[in-house]
Amino acid sequence: MSRENVSAVSAYEFAVPIAPMLYQDLISALALAAGRLTHADLAHAPDRRNSPRITVPALDDAVCAGQLILLAEDNETNREVILEQLRLLGYAAEVATDGVEALNMWRSGRYGMLLTDCHMPNMDGFELTRAIRDAEVDGAHLPIIAVTANAMQGEAQHCRSCGMDDYLSKPLRLDELGRMLSKWLKRSGEVNLALAAPVSIMSQQVIWDPLMLTRMVGAQPEMHRRYLEKFLLSAEKQLAHIRSAVAAGNTTIVADVAHQLKSSSRTVGAQYLGELCQEIEVAGRAADQKACDVLVDRINQSFLDAAQEIRGSFTKTG
Repeated sequence: MSRENVSAVSAYEFAVPIAPMLYQDLISALALAAGRLTHADLAHAPDRRNSPRITVPALDDAVCAGQLILLAEDNETNREVILEQLRLLGYAAEVATDGVEALNMWRSGRYGMLLTDCHMPNMDGFELTRAIRDAEVDGAHLPIIAVTANAMQGEAQHCRSCGMDDYLSKPLRLDELGRMLSKWLKRSGEVNLALAAPVSIMSQQVIWDPLMLTRMVGAQPEMHRRYLEKFLLSAEKQLAHIRSAVAAGNTTIVADVAHQLKSSSRTVGAQYLGELCQEIEVAGRAADQKACDVLVDRINQSFLDAAQEIRGSFTKTG
């Protein structure tokens, strides 16, 4: 992305050079015109044409180099975003959708690192890690990094006590993920890829942060829209599941589904919805039916508010 190549002609017009017209300049101009990107954001974004091109190794090459990553993540939105982040950083990866599948894949011996969500169906990340540590032969040690939306106190210690090597909180920032991979999975010719400058922690009342995905995977509006559309569809189903579980008094199901929705909400920038999901998750784990009854309506309204803003951004971008 070039700061110099996209310029404002008026409040509603942006000039893009056509000799040649580069894809990234065109996308940046469209994002500016649609209000999805500001000149301040553009100023902090690197010009990738001046950066070394990062190529993702073929799977077999990554295996031979001991650098193929196994990603265990049951949430579709998070899987797609993390895979794109790994691609941007130049890493090859394969995916498991739960701990049982991840354990079977690990047994192939193909992987140099495991990135695992902590809370998954069938076998969670903690059980997966213990199973791997119990099965490792003397001298073998697979780096295992926890990736979780659970920011509750003591989570990091819990991760390390079950055998994980390190810990990342969702939503993942690209620079944080890059530093973690560099720490545990060294590569030759490593490239330092930066995106937007770090931002301060936002208010819990932020309904939707339209720049969250830009900070995570760069200014790629078409990709953002695809992630957001999938999020809206899955979130509607999860909310219906939460409402029926609250009505049935099944607080365990409430907590499990709220955890999933919390994670994907924060990934796409629906900050307030993510905070409310954490509240009802805590209430569900504590079997607090009264709190669940109160929170379910707030969660539903927060989703409607976020969905309105997200769909409004679609209208702006056409």
